[in-house]
Amino acid sequence: MRNFTIVLATTALLLVACSTKPGKEKPDYRQVYNRAVELTKNSLKYPDDATFPIFDSVDITATGDTVKINFHVLAANGMGVRSKAETKLTFKVDSCAHLLSGWVVDDVMVDPDPVGRPCSPAAIKAWEDKLLAQALEDARVRRQVQRAKVVEDSARFGSNAIVGQKISGSHKYGGKTKVTWTPLVGLLEEARKDAAKQMQPDAELQTVLSSYYAVSEGGRIRIDIERSTIGAANWEYFTIVVQDSTGSEIFRKALDSDVPEYSSGDWWNINLVNIPGYVRPPFNVFVIDQLEDAPFNFRIEARR
Repeated sequence: MRNFTIVLATTALLLVACSTKPGKEKPDYRQVYNRAVELTKNSLKYPDDATFPIFDSVDITATGDTVKINFHVLAANGMGVRSKAETKLTFKVDSCAHLLSGWVVDDVMVDPDPVGRPCSPAAIKAWEDKLLAQALEDARVRRQVQRAKVVEDSARFGSNAIVGQKISGSHKYGGKTKVTWTPLVGLLEEARKDAAKQMQPDAELQTVLSSYYAVSEGGRIRIDIERSTIGAANWEYFTIVVQDSTGSEIFRKALDSDVPEYSSGDWWNINLVNIPGYVRPPFNVFVIDQLEDAPFNFRIEARR
């Protein structure tokens, strides 16, 4: 193990080997240091316009094929207030100074460099282009699979919304709870009809369809509730759980607070929940109401 201390001056950077034997060539960790400085400077781009940081107490430790760099940073914000923070990073010793792990400015974790990332700008661009091409091909294949499922599901249970059959659950204080599921094919059909009615450009329609494929592969659940008080009808007390036909949980979501509407003596609310993972009937939707003794259990069954 070798320990190196970096002494900073206004015009020079001096690397001093604490345990290097005379006559041996000293390793050059300038690239590691420069990357550590760059990552730290990028993290200091606060809204209050932090000034260029001053680096002190810099220490570099080499072990095998890795290098650890640790230093403290003094930075001043727009009001001249100075603060001290620590950067601690681990790099692989190679021509690229590949980042393995660590954090900058106390608690800003940094992502490691991807495996196989080259060094030169031209090689990096070619590598990134290859990754992009592969990602586009993967997306094309995934979309083909999704479209095949849409065709199959359309033939099996159609595109109309299916009202869930309540299996269990009761209202202690009165009210109503209803669950309706619309499959992905139904959402796509609705989008196409709405686009035709609105004379929407095809590019905009394709964007909408792509968003449904991305976030609603398992369709969409609509929950309608009626409660006797404004608080009881607020979604902040509700969680939705979806289980497949084997009873395995495939989706869970705690709903966000939303003030209900009032009509005819009751407070009512509606929520639309997209299911990102694929699911087909039969499956169960559980509506957990924190003010009730047990969840409401609804069964979604195919009609065809």
